[in-house]
Amino acid sequence: MDSPKPRRPSTTAWASPFNYGPFMVNFQCTATHSMKKWYLVKKNWPSITCIAAKHGIQYIGLGGDLWPGSSDYGRPTSIAFDRLERSKTYIEIKHNGLTSHEHVVTDLNLAIAYLNSSDASKGNPILVEIQYAFDVLRIDVDGYDFGNPSGGYSVIETEILLKNSKRNIDAYLNKFGLFNDLDSMYDFLSSLKITIQQGRCEELDNYIPVALKTR
Repeated sequence: MDSPKPRRPSTTAWASPFNYGPFMVNFQCTATHSMKKWYLVKKNWPSITCIAAKHGIQYIGLGGDLWPGSSDYGRPTSIAFDRLERSKTYIEIKHNGLTSHEHVVTDLNLAIAYLNSSDASKGNPILVEIQYAFDVLRIDVDGYDFGNPSGGYSVIETEILLKNSKRNIDAYLNKFGLFNDLDSMYDFLSSLKITIQQGRCEELDNYIPVALKTR
């Protein structure tokens, strides 16, 4: 049996489903982080909303259109939007040996003000609070997703909801359209191994697990 690989001191560790050896537990996912929360104003695609409703759930994950979308830039904007954009800051997330710098909104009050502004109200977007998955207690969140931490890509949206997989929806997702816990998330990610090797699923090594809740 191979001995476990040494890892740097960290407050968190989790087996990575993308590093396969004789025993998956020998490959640890470590992170350093700042307990930072950030906020995403987004709008689900109509097809995702319909699929979720068909299965009696919502979807508050990372996928969908960021609000406002790129097509909205250059149009007259509200004070709330301008303040939101100016407030964005970079946060550093270290996960599984990789470091990313995400340009995100960290001021909840400004996110709420924008959500309630005339810019956003016509689109019926939703506001979600996001944290790195290992920074939170289970009772503090609505569930977990795996994808781009600043929004736009979600493995739930792409590999479960868009495929309208009743089996996976029933097996893995809670009423918010999220993984209920990290165990179920990594179980599903592990099931994608062959699909990834065959090129039928996007490589997931650059994405991270996050915890979400609606605000």
